[in-house]
Amino acid sequence: MGVLKAPPPQVVARVLGDLSLEDQQFAAEHALPFCDMLTLLNAPSLNETLDERRLAVLVMQLDLSLREREWRMAEIVLCMLVRTDLVKFYDVACGLGMGYIAQRAAQKHGKRAASTARFGGMLVCKLHNLCAARDLHV
Repeated sequence: MGVLKAPPPQVVARVLGDLSLEDQQFAAEHALPFCDMLTLLNAPSLNETLDERRLAVLVMQLDLSLREREWRMAEIVLCMLVRTDLVKFYDVACGLGMGYIAQRAAQKHGKRAASTARFGGMLVCKLHNLCAARDLHV
């Protein structure tokens, strides 16, 4: 039986300067180190496949990953959520406690959880922005 291999990353770069100017600016605005920026850029967007059930599974996986200190898994889920348009799932996300879970992620400490905390903060910011945008349209 052959060894399973991960697909190659979508974005390959050796230094921050190899990224687009837009990506470099984004990294600077969010204080993301180069390795975090690569993780974010290589995380899949779920815009085409997300539904309420999948969102619920992702939120449960994120919660479990945080409780079990599985930082890499938490980072991957957080990046997928950050990259995905959540506008039409905002109410579902609130009902699932995504904001609370994202805040828990953002409050993590320690070297191994640093990226989790940064991505958690980004998701909190995204959810706050979605809330503010909804308030403007009510």
